[in-house]
Amino acid sequence: MNKGWSFLLMMAAVPALAHAAPASDAQADAVRAKNRATVERFFQLPIGPERGALYTDDGIKELVAVDWKWEGKAALDANTNGNMGMFPEWKWFDVRIDGTTNPNKFWVEADGSGKHAIAPGSTPVPFGAHYVMSFEMRDGKIYRMREFRVPVERECKTLSITC
Repeated sequence: MNKGWSFLLMMAAVPALAHAAPASDAQADAVRAKNRATVERFFQLPIGPERGALYTDDGIKELVAVDWKWEGKAALDANTNGNMGMFPEWKWFDVRIDGTTNPNKFWVEADGSGKHAIAPGSTPVPFGAHYVMSFEMRDGKIYRMREFRVPVERECKTLSITC
């Protein structure tokens, strides 16, 4: 079989992507507004169940710098619960949300700061970092969030730990 056709057949078997574009400009604008409101809400809410509810049931969260991934509601809920203890007092600021030509795709640059408990039961220490994130949306919810942050070595230095 021609390699080009086999690729097309393989892609046809994949479910529609979360970021399939709407048919008209008016539809795209409505979808973009609904999705942007969710992304804005993500950065306004504290770490917790309400923010976790912004994800689809089959949502994905990825920390690209350390190659970690949580897939599905149970994994995302466990990550949220862990983060509530690891990042007390966490706040986002200087959040810049940029839409794309696709109304279901957003890029965000933001600074975050608060305290970071390096291990369960450890004393939280001040911590802050600059983040770049991508959001893929579906029906006003987060399907995939990918976080690209400062290099791990720099983060360890900030926390005064050896990596």
